[in-house]
Amino acid sequence: MKLILITLLMSITQSSMANNYVDIKWSGMNNPFKLGEHFIDQFKKLPTKGEIQEKGLAWPGSYWANNDGGIAFRWNSSNPRNFVYESPSLGTLRQLSQIEINELSPAEKFDIYNANYHYPLVKKVWQQTSPGHSSWFGICHGVAPASIHHKEPNTVTKTNIDGIQITFYSSDIKALLAYFYAKVIDQSAIQVGSRCYFTWFYGRLFRYCNDIDAGAFHIALTNKVGIEGSTIIADIMRFNTVSNHPVVSYKTIIEEHLNSTQIQVRTIVKYAGSAPAYQFPILNTNYAEYYHEEYKYYLYLNSNGEITGGSWISSNRPDFIWHKKKHEFIGVWKSLDELYTPAI
Repeated sequence: MKLILITLLMSITQSSMANNYVDIKWSGMNNPFKLGEHFIDQFKKLPTKGEIQEKGLAWPGSYWANNDGGIAFRWNSSNPRNFVYESPSLGTLRQLSQIEINELSPAEKFDIYNANYHYPLVKKVWQQTSPGHSSWFGICHGVAPASIHHKEPNTVTKTNIDGIQITFYSSDIKALLAYFYAKVIDQSAIQVGSRCYFTWFYGRLFRYCNDIDAGAFHIALTNKVGIEGSTIIADIMRFNTVSNHPVVSYKTIIEEHLNSTQIQVRTIVKYAGSAPAYQFPILNTNYAEYYHEEYKYYLYLNSNGEITGGSWISSNRPDFIWHKKKHEFIGVWKSLDELYTPAI
């Protein structure tokens, strides 16, 4: 009897939720059309699978953790001495071996290439980072847009105006691209959905959640990746932690047509993952890491078959999705035009 009552209540709730969504117009933070005003929203016209079409994009990379020193981390050194090393003067650089120069951090190499031997970038990065920061703090919000606008970089060797030769490994260039998008350009992202927070207050756990609507997620995902062959970026970690990753591909399975206005679906999304720093490009190798997330949700349709909303079944879901436009390199960062060479 209890099972019958629970099933009946669930059915009534689902039906009510679907009916409430039928005539709602998209607005506010959950409006998927902010990402594309000409998006298709008729469910039957949306592809059930898709992938990013341009090769070399959406590469996995390090998020350059703050507690390691961000892009001032000497990741290629056996003794990085985070936050306490002394960057070499021009005189010292002339005495170092090529191996020793190549072990410097991405920020140091950039300063040296620009003949800035007082290391303004290193100092700025150290002001923005700390060994006491939470382990998830970093610049994933720079890595993600860098990876969707610039193909995976190759390793290059350059000589600055003072004759100092520097090898920028693939991950050195990734670090600089990521920092540019995270910290240099003053450009707002277009965002759908918002973060989900939780906090302890007087011994009780309080949550404030306004995750992206499941219908908005489906419209954006299928239009950007399935129809355009491009991508979106998602914060794939719920609650306080933020972990931004670009979509590489997706596949949607229709689980059940509950009625004419409600469909239950399951979508498997492949994201570019986080990866340690490497000297070489890693796409199409065993070093390239990806995340696979499975989402279950309801989609609500109106009489025209247009998606008017949705609700999540799975507790696992993105907090929000977003996009940031490609930006030309400016100021001292125009040096990236000389340093960046795509691997393919």
